[in-house]
Amino acid sequence: MRTLPRTTEATTPLTSTAITDTKNKSPHTLPLSDYLRKLLKDRQDGLKTELAEAKTALAMIDTMTTIRQRQEAHNRVALAEKRLVSPYVFPGEGKTGYIVEPKRAIDTVTAATSISFSCHDLRRTFATLAESLDLSGYTVKALLNHKQQTGDVTGGYIILNVDRLREPMQRVTDSINERINKQSAEEATLKSEAK
Repeated sequence: MRTLPRTTEATTPLTSTAITDTKNKSPHTLPLSDYLRKLLKDRQDGLKTELAEAKTALAMIDTMTTIRQRQEAHNRVALAEKRLVSPYVFPGEGKTGYIVEPKRAIDTVTAATSISFSCHDLRRTFATLAESLDLSGYTVKALLNHKQQTGDVTGGYIILNVDRLREPMQRVTDSINERINKQSAEEATLKSEAK
């Protein structure tokens, strides 16, 4: 799984992200929808809160705690500081500095929903949903960073830069959110009817 680099300019709104280490070796710039921009901002804010809480816990350590507890508090602060300044959205503790395989996150979602899935299943779902919105095949391929097929003369004439992909990405995001909201509403109705 590739990881998204984080913005370095706190004052500049992040409207796209460039991924240079891709499976097909072609750099890929993706537009970020409104929802994704908010999600990334909330993530950054959460990391700041995590650091503040770790520092507060460290300050509350008294002389009655064990050496191990004091060391754990110091380690918690160090980890929170490292995560906050990491250039990655999903920082990891390994050699790469980012999460290589999101197994724990997938296991958590699977346990909560009883739905087994893989990262590739998420790509298939995205592609299927994008196609169901009548986005062109060229647009779907560009969003997924799939290369145009050799011999596709028409595809060679079509230039889909990040600005052209912004509206399709927003449409896919809106469609996903509509489905989530509809599912949540249906579950809430079922729960209230069961009472």
